Amino acid sequence: MADKCWMKEVRELSYDIEDFLDEIALAADAMLIAGKVSEFRERAQEASQRRRRTRYGLCHPTSRRSSRRRCSSSSTRRPPPRFGADVDVAAADEVARWVANDDGEEERGLKVAGVVGAGGTGKTALAGEVYRRLGGQFERRAFVRAAEKTDLGRLLRDMLSQLLGRHHKHLQDHACVDTPDLVKFIRESLYHRRYLIIIDDLWSTSLWNYLRRAFPEDNNSSRIIITSQVEEIASSCCNYHSGSIFKMRHLTTDNSRKLFSRGVLGSKDGFPGHFREISADIINRCGGLPLAIVNAASLLASQLAVMDEQEPWNIYNSLASNLRRNSTTEVTGQILNMSYNNLPHYLKTCLLYLNIYPADYTILKDDLVKQWVAEGFVDVIKDQDLEEIAGNYFDELVERRMVQPVDVYYDNKVISCTVHSMVHDFIAHRSIEDNFIIVLDNSQNSIEISDKVRRLSLHFGNARYAKTPENISFSQVRTLGFFGATRCLPSVAEFKILRVLILYALGEKRGPPVVDLHIIGELHKLRYLKVSCDSRIKLPTRISRLKCLETLEIEAKVTALPSDIVHLPRLLHLRLPDETNLPDGFGKYMTTLVTLVAYLDLSGSSIENVESLVDLINLQDLHLTCCNLQSVQLLWETMNTFGFVIESLVNLKSLSLAVGFLNGTSSTDHFSSATTRMSWQMCTPPPLLQRIDLSPHVCTFSTLPNWIRELGTLCILKIAVRKLGDGDMDVLGGLSALTVLSLHVSDAPEERIIFREAGFPVLSYLKLRCSVANLAFEERAMPRLRRLVLGFRAAGIAEQQPGRTPVGMEHLLSLEVVTARIDASCANEADRMAAESALRNVVKARNLFGGIAPVVNIRWVDRQITSTEESKTVGEDQPADYPTSKNEFSGRRIIESSSLPGRSFTCHNPGMKLHERVPMTPWETVLVLSESCFSMFSGPETGFTSTPAIFIARGAILNNSLEILYNGQHINF
Repeated sequence: MADKCWMKEVRELSYDIEDFLDEIALAADAMLIAGKVSEFRERAQEASQRRRRTRYGLCHPTSRRSSRRRCSSSSTRRPPPRFGADVDVAAADEVARWVANDDGEEERGLKVAGVVGAGGTGKTALAGEVYRRLGGQFERRAFVRAAEKTDLGRLLRDMLSQLLGRHHKHLQDHACVDTPDLVKFIRESLYHRRYLIIIDDLWSTSLWNYLRRAFPEDNNSSRIIITSQVEEIASSCCNYHSGSIFKMRHLTTDNSRKLFSRGVLGSKDGFPGHFREISADIINRCGGLPLAIVNAASLLASQLAVMDEQEPWNIYNSLASNLRRNSTTEVTGQILNMSYNNLPHYLKTCLLYLNIYPADYTILKDDLVKQWVAEGFVDVIKDQDLEEIAGNYFDELVERRMVQPVDVYYDNKVISCTVHSMVHDFIAHRSIEDNFIIVLDNSQNSIEISDKVRRLSLHFGNARYAKTPENISFSQVRTLGFFGATRCLPSVAEFKILRVLILYALGEKRGPPVVDLHIIGELHKLRYLKVSCDSRIKLPTRISRLKCLETLEIEAKVTALPSDIVHLPRLLHLRLPDETNLPDGFGKYMTTLVTLVAYLDLSGSSIENVESLVDLINLQDLHLTCCNLQSVQLLWETMNTFGFVIESLVNLKSLSLAVGFLNGTSSTDHFSSATTRMSWQMCTPPPLLQRIDLSPHVCTFSTLPNWIRELGTLCILKIAVRKLGDGDMDVLGGLSALTVLSLHVSDAPEERIIFREAGFPVLSYLKLRCSVANLAFEERAMPRLRRLVLGFRAAGIAEQQPGRTPVGMEHLLSLEVVTARIDASCANEADRMAAESALRNVVKARNLFGGIAPVVNIRWVDRQITSTEESKTVGEDQPADYPTSKNEFSGRRIIESSSLPGRSFTCHNPGMKLHERVPMTPWETVLVLSESCFSMFSGPETGFTSTPAIFIARGAILNNSLEILYNGQHINF
């Protein structure tokens, strides 16, 4: 207790000194300064004497040096734990069989399963493993977390965003929607589709009863998996069907040993010599609980680098004395407490900071890194960037299993995380003890609050009338987090010394149409500002007064972008929303920028404005959203200039060009066919480039650019070419650092695309889109490839095998998942069977030779989709936005004529065959028919040009009737 009091005392002293220095910087007063300095000296002396009396040391110096060494170098760090590493394989297989079983009419209906078990037994890991294995077989899928005090609106938005991918952008034109509308949108997006939904850590049957309204019951073999710590809740969700309830079992001794060994040594191999007895007893004391085992393993692993022969026994004795065979919660809690106490001080601070986010949040690494730097948590190390050090802090928290990875890119970089509910409860308790962060929700107005609140986080969720308690003084709050409705926002004018401001605000139909944030301009000490809001916001007109601002991220529509934004002297990171143009010539003023994520009107921007990017000499990360094609000639000039600009940015590490949305519509609709021939030339590319991500609708090269071969540090490449030239694959295979490759080839290759033995030594993810899958994989090719994603046409495959199907996939010995999206247009049944057989042969071949067979997910579509594929979220190949049903409307008799308000259409060929379906909004679908079956006239009422064979429909043709959704009205014929 004495050590905690001393640390708290020193922390408060340091805060007071920093606040005072800020105060005198604004108005110096000699008498005030002298008095305060005397006070601080006296407090420091008292703290020092108290420390000597308690003979307390911060941490073992060897341990600190070890931790610092790990944080300063990521090259020796073990890969992050992967989804499925902690799971009982037999249990995952059992649930996977339940998901895949669709034999019989009853099994083809919507089914709900409940996975039940105490905290720390591996429910989330099991659900995640099933999701990873089988998610690609479903047209729509989502994995959401429902904490004990979950925000229903945010949960629904998260689900909708995962289900619709980029199409979720359309909801920006319908902002401030209430939860009933979100339920409706989700239901419409799942209508007539096969879907997989996982709801993790459910705590309430009432929440389930509300959520179930969003899930249509059909015969598409859709599945929902619920995990819960409460058996009654899990049973209720699946209507007490015993065959759909899966109870978590504690791990067997053998599986516990493997998990512990993997956590300590990075492999399943047993412990050598004197470690064997220690590990066996620790494993036994963990009682088969995955969370306890992995945290005990990480505790031991964190000390291995500096251990002498005696130290393993010291750790063992500490574990043995603290771990007793108590309940699940107590055993795991004891290990968490020991793991926390073993952390170096800077990791303790960073871990406690996660309490600023609600329990079920998915937190971006990039956000945490910038926030930790702004807070001053990062210790300076010579010749190292502060954000690089902070990134290593994050990686070590992952390695120590204090946070759980959510999105892991295929170069093993964790880019988002969540906090296990038990860990979150632990850090919430410690935060209150240390007065580190005060968290308030709508039910905690009576919580005991320190007289000095340094960090405040308001978790108001869907509450409409929540407010901050009046007994809180804002004068010393340096960090404010807000998660709730816009009407509940506190007045930030009262937070005079605020350094970090995080606003996640949800608009309401009855709330203000514009959220006025102009008062932020008075927060002169602000270093970090992030605003995420589905209402329009008003920024300060004189934002340049924020002289200390280093990070500005706006994820909301703005009434106007302040023109003086270019005069923020310390701005390092700038993120702006679509359709927000930067001022002309911004580059020559914003030379401090390291990150720029912004909108660029390719054909509307002046050449001078594009050229101004050259002045961003410190830029490392450039992500441009390209919209609004108007002039092809200007586009050509812009792209040529752009190549010159990129060549000049010598510090650039990441380059991305994406297709944005214009007035709620994907800008691919505004790009002409000429766009796909655009490219640029460079003599010498930036030497530090690690990532290139180019949308095919912005840039498609005629062949692979020559400058690609010079990028020895390139890790991620997403590129489109019209055709592959001789030797292009050898060039790509020679990129020694390449871990992710996404390649779109427009023209069918004349020769086989061969992946040779010596190429792609570290590639772990390959996506290849080409009209013909004329591929060959040599023995020992791509030894680390884990995921293969293919897109090709099936037509003619049966007649031209093997020249049109992949061969040699059995040589990919590390392959875990194969996902294929196959164009079925003009293909007969023989073509379909030949295509599927070629892909599934890899499973047969692997089983034949005793290897572990990869999961094969095959999706049939009516055409190849390329417009938005390259912008999918990280890590996984997301489910298609298009249905795979086999022409479910074929053969139906459609009414021969009818009319819509102000418009009419006529069916020229009843009984036509559905050619394809393209989503336009979450509740509308455009049906494009293989023959000219309908005529729609153009006009301002429809917003469409005159295009035969297109009409807006919900997709419901039942009992010889057609249901149309037109301007929000359902019309039945």
